[in-house]
Amino acid sequence: MKAVSKTYRLIKVKGTYYYRRRVPNPYVELFGRSIIKDCLKTNSAKEAASRRAQKDVEYDALFANFDEKIEAQLHPAAMTQADAMKLVRGFVEKKDGEAEKRFAEDPPETDRQRKEMLAESTQDWASLADPRFLKEHGIDSRILEEVIANIPFKFDPSIFSYAQFYSLVIRGLRELHRRDMARLKAEHEQSAFDQLFADGAVSPAFVHAPMSNPKSLMTFGDLVERFLEDYRDEAVVKGTSQKTIDSTGAEAMFVKEAIGEATLVAEIDYEACKKFRKLLARTPSNRKKIYGDLSIEEAAEQAAKDGKPTLSHITQNTYLRTLTAVLKHGVRIGCISQVPSEGLQPLSEKTKASEARRPFATGELQRIFNAPLFRGCVDDGRNYAKPGPNVIRRARFWFPLIALYTGMRANEIAQLKVADLKEMKGGHFYFDVNDADGKKLKTKTSSRAFPVHPELLKFGLGDYVDRVRKSGKKNLFPELKPGSYGYVSDRIADWFSDGFLPKVIKKDGRVSFHSFRHNFRDALREAEAPDFVLRDLGGWSVSKGVSDNYGSGHKPEQLMEHVAKIAYPDLDLSHLYVG
Repeated sequence: MKAVSKTYRLIKVKGTYYYRRRVPNPYVELFGRSIIKDCLKTNSAKEAASRRAQKDVEYDALFANFDEKIEAQLHPAAMTQADAMKLVRGFVEKKDGEAEKRFAEDPPETDRQRKEMLAESTQDWASLADPRFLKEHGIDSRILEEVIANIPFKFDPSIFSYAQFYSLVIRGLRELHRRDMARLKAEHEQSAFDQLFADGAVSPAFVHAPMSNPKSLMTFGDLVERFLEDYRDEAVVKGTSQKTIDSTGAEAMFVKEAIGEATLVAEIDYEACKKFRKLLARTPSNRKKIYGDLSIEEAAEQAAKDGKPTLSHITQNTYLRTLTAVLKHGVRIGCISQVPSEGLQPLSEKTKASEARRPFATGELQRIFNAPLFRGCVDDGRNYAKPGPNVIRRARFWFPLIALYTGMRANEIAQLKVADLKEMKGGHFYFDVNDADGKKLKTKTSSRAFPVHPELLKFGLGDYVDRVRKSGKKNLFPELKPGSYGYVSDRIADWFSDGFLPKVIKKDGRVSFHSFRHNFRDALREAEAPDFVLRDLGGWSVSKGVSDNYGSGHKPEQLMEHVAKIAYPDLDLSHLYVG
């Protein structure tokens, strides 16, 4: 046996010995470099020789292992079902352990964040059961590599195919998402949801278990989106207003948040619907305005502490109807077979007549029409509430007065044209309420002719109309601009109810600009106006309350004598007279 040189694979650098060895070419790629240079941490030649021998044994064993890997790469073994199950189960347990650790160390900080995480995990879970999603996106190749753990295999369809392996990996990923969902819901009763990953599950039957029907895995969030998409398509055909479309969308978004975006539609039963109904009964009015970004549940809890009023019976019923409409859509598209919310009524009592919208009391009318806007203010813009020398007869001045003496709706007043003030026989004037020139009426039969009350002329309405006509403006109130939905009345009605009114009276939630319409109705009754006058001027049906049967054909001349009798005996507005 040939003696080994004392300096074989040894070099000395600044008095310290190093082990230096060239890596055989077949192993360079696996090893990562072509030269080995390890510090032996000694300046003794004898000790260096001893440590060199240890290094030789270490690297010889490593290169022998490389031989096995190279052989496996050149001639990989065929993957078996047992191999695949072991790999996927190991991957799931490893990843679940990492997720459990992350969740314990960094849990969601708020309920909203928890719900967002739950929605994301549920969406990912459902997507992995959607053939269209898998066909378009597939699984990240890095995940497949991690599952195989760098162990070379080949797939022999006669033994175990790549498609079978791919299906197992999908089941593993779905199991991980399902465990995430359980963690976020604080549901710890089950350790596994797919029997393949339960303790002791090694039967081939588990491997070949069929996937669930993708429609049965649809989340409520997805169903709401499908519902709104189809609703909007139908709305375009029907000519539904954008305001109605947006209202329906907002109602559906509320229901989605309350039920839970990540909730499976198939899991929404009668008990879930009753739970939703209970939440409605606790939800505060004006939730977003008062409680901002708090979730519905959080806002309900805080509102109970603050003593805030809850949603009205009508609003609760609206949300229940929306839930039913969404679930009915689920039946139509085949993801559920019945509608568990059908027939549910709000837990709150219907609003009593004594608690509904009411007219302004005489004292309230006195305070309204003695405010600086009607007595003298700085200007009718930002300084309308500051006393000053000016009574400015523009939209903000005329709106309450016209409403008081005509009962017209805010938008009917706002969209009046100069040409809509017309003269009838005898020299009297009337408002022609119509839908010409793009104007909008509440119903198709809301068009009517309304005689101008003599008091309005005493306040200077005729002079105002002449002034606007001479300016060349077509709109009676040219300073008003349409809101986001095209209604000219939106801004001024909001200003009156939310800006002006709280400055002059104590609001109880039952008065608004619409209260003038109630005052007008009561004044007509006090004047003992016949039924046809009530119907023609206000659009009320004596037998049914509110009706769409406006405009029976009576001419303004026939209505004038009844309009002239409308009076508010305890309300003195003589300070508004001109001339």
